[in-house]
Amino acid sequence: MPIKQFCTKNKVWDFKSYDLTRWAAFVGTIFFIGSMFMFVFQGPDARVTDPNIFVMIWIKWFGYFTVQSNIVVGAYLLWYLLNPKHKAVNGNFLVYMVAYITITFTLYSALLLPAAIKNGDVQYWGWVGYTTNIIQHYLVPVSAFVFYGLYVWQHKNDFNSKWKLWSSMGMGLIYPCIYIAYACLLPFMSNHQYSVYGAFTNLDPKLEINGVAGNASALIYIFGALAGFVLVLILYRLAFVKFNKKAK
Repeated sequence: MPIKQFCTKNKVWDFKSYDLTRWAAFVGTIFFIGSMFMFVFQGPDARVTDPNIFVMIWIKWFGYFTVQSNIVVGAYLLWYLLNPKHKAVNGNFLVYMVAYITITFTLYSALLLPAAIKNGDVQYWGWVGYTTNIIQHYLVPVSAFVFYGLYVWQHKNDFNSKWKLWSSMGMGLIYPCIYIAYACLLPFMSNHQYSVYGAFTNLDPKLEINGVAGNASALIYIFGALAGFVLVLILYRLAFVKFNKKAK
């Protein structure tokens, strides 16, 4: 189906037909596009000193969970905006999307931002860095939270009360587990130069960050993040049952 015909059929250009949920998807999509533009505009990551190592481009474009969770949010909201009735936007993917961005929002606010302030990293951000961090860590997450709340409320009578919690959690944890393994191995794969989230993911004793070599204590943060994934997945998944009022 041609793009123009697809958009016309799904009333993509008919803004007067948008309800609050679709408007939330529209605003979130704009924030996502802005976040990706600002991230590219930032330029090379200054913390990677060897331009020949394979992680240079990977870290710059996709290595951060922040960027990846923003992409998940952007992909979901854009698809909902284009086709709100498609089955792909009416299932567990919604839960995974909002759970992933919640972890990004929470860990950045509780750990990464305070560490950046303490270490003086923020003074090197400039307006581009500040803008990028605000969009990716606050505007995109908040738009996802608003969308989720509106979606759940709008569809409170449509959810199926028969769901399998642990199978849902298992699917939702596959990617976070892969990413945690990646974060643990990256300091070693990058020739002892780089840890994706500084001391919080540095297990490499040959890599020093702010004068402190990596050690097993980073596992506390790593597995703490994994426990956070489990918690937020359960909480968001429970919302589908809590708001389900349909008679069996």
